[in-house]
Amino acid sequence: MRPDQAAADTDKTGGRARKRAGKIGAVWLCLLALFLLTALLAGGGAYLYRQLHALQQEEDPRLAILRTELDGKARQVALLQRRWQEATKRLDESDRRAEESARAFARLRRRLDGEARWVAAEARYLLAIASHRLTLEREIDTALAALQTAERLLQRIAERDLATARERLRVVIDDLQAVARIDGAGLAGTLAELAAGVEDLPLNELLTADPPPAAAPENEQTPRTNGLWNTLATPVWRELRSLVEISKTGAHPPIVWPPERRYFLYQHLRLQLEAARLALLLRDAGAFHGAAQAAIDGLERYFDPASPAVAAALDALRPMLALDLAPPLPSLAAATAALDDYLAAQVPTLPRRPPPAPADAPAATLTNGAASR
Repeated sequence: MRPDQAAADTDKTGGRARKRAGKIGAVWLCLLALFLLTALLAGGGAYLYRQLHALQQEEDPRLAILRTELDGKARQVALLQRRWQEATKRLDESDRRAEESARAFARLRRRLDGEARWVAAEARYLLAIASHRLTLEREIDTALAALQTAERLLQRIAERDLATARERLRVVIDDLQAVARIDGAGLAGTLAELAAGVEDLPLNELLTADPPPAAAPENEQTPRTNGLWNTLATPVWRELRSLVEISKTGAHPPIVWPPERRYFLYQHLRLQLEAARLALLLRDAGAFHGAAQAAIDGLERYFDPASPAVAAALDALRPMLALDLAPPLPSLAAATAALDDYLAAQVPTLPRRPPPAPADAPAATLTNGAASR
């Protein structure tokens, strides 16, 4: 073999060895990198696992609380649903009963419409209610509503026998509508407002001014005596004159009220206003007019007439004196009697039973028989 050929073979063999060594190193490097990557992934996975476990431990109590709350809400919803279903069933049952009642009432109404006597009896009952309201309560509106309803009922009966009752009932309704109404609630409110504002009313200046000094008597007549009798009679005469006061009758002298007694003027006026309000509610005309007149007299005598508040109170009280709390009301006797006559004619007459024989009748019969024999 030639030397140059041997050298070439040697070079090829070395190159192959170097290539093989390079490949082995690259393989080891890849294995090392893969190992490091695996270790890194394992460490990261372990770290993530620990973090997730810690988060799970922290969230488990909260999740348990939320699950408990959700379970409670679910039970409440289920309970509400059951109650809703029960209420719906009860409502359906109530509707069904209402429909049955309406049908039964319609049947009864048709039956009663065919029976004029029942309709007239219902109208008679309404007349009794109206009479009670007018006589005992003096409630005009309630009585008028009852009478109008009775009139509508009687109009449904096409019988000539009720013509008199209808005419008399119409007269009563017209007379009752003509009665003047009194706004009792409004008047009571006005009196209550006046009583509440009594403290704001100013008193008369003559009552609050200082009393004038007493004038000395110009000619004081004393008994004309001499000596010892003059000395003894003068003080006795003065004492007798102090016990007698001469004033004009029919006039109210200006009395000066001290501050500690002015309270009674306000209280007296308030009591009169409250008495008028109570009498108004009780429909006591005499007590109402008396209390209103007393309040007006107190305002004119003890309070400042130039004050707008006092003038307004007087303007509100003076028209009350002309009010008639108990106006005459129409009587229902004629209409009631006509309706009673119709009902009495509709009731079938029954044969009357003979009265029971007295207890001593058999003895008397035997006595008469013995006498005849």
